[in-house]
Amino acid sequence: MVAVMKSVLVENLPDNPKEDVIFVLTKDDKSIVEGMIQSATSTTGMTLEEYLVWSLSNPLPEVFLTLIYQVLNIVSSLKIVESRPRLLVI
Repeated sequence: MVAVMKSVLVENLPDNPKEDVIFVLTKDDKSIVEGMIQSATSTTGMTLEEYLVWSLSNPLPEVFLTLIYQVLNIVSSLKIVESRPRLLVI
């Protein structure tokens, strides 16, 4: 999942990416997952609150959720608010 999020981030990378984006792209997937596990307090997984706190300090979830939102809008035939054509999203 982390590899997919990173590939989506690379494809939607702006011309002047922020430092935190560059930092995440240069980190290996294993260290990103280990950071997620360290932020979890239980042994069974992350709670929703822990995920939300983790996602604030990491640019991966935002780009991935934007892509999912766009795909769902296309599948459900809703109008996309962005100016990008639907074919670019697909």
